[in-house]
Amino acid sequence: MKKVKITVNGESLGRTLYVFADPAGAYTWLTEAHGNPGIIDSIPDVDHVALMPGEFIEAEWRGCVFAYDVDNTHVRIDYVRFAKVQHPKNASGMLISAHFGWTVPCIIPFYQYSDNDITVCTLKAEDQKIDLIRLFKDEMTV
Repeated sequence: MKKVKITVNGESLGRTLYVFADPAGAYTWLTEAHGNPGIIDSIPDVDHVALMPGEFIEAEWRGCVFAYDVDNTHVRIDYVRFAKVQHPKNASGMLISAHFGWTVPCIIPFYQYSDNDITVCTLKAEDQKIDLIRLFKDEMTV
């Protein structure tokens, strides 16, 4: 599986990542958000995940579907799961929230990427801080 770590860049205030309950919601946002930024409010069951300075995400790509337009062009919609990690202000350790659902590559890219707000790095097994298998209680196979 492809895995990445997403961090907030130095001077950025952070970024909101959208995770949709189904591929149709992700497709609606992708095709209609450019002309209508408020479209996100009309799509049901969208998880708004705010990634703030000092926090990070470890994400895993779990598969995808392709949505085709009438002119036979297509977009990829990814099924992902991830852990958002923040350090609590008045305690030691890490506060972890688990998320899963459908998104598109412009929200969570699964390749080396950087812009004004975030940096995405591919994640090797030895660099992972979060065990997503244990977090999501996957069946362990021998």
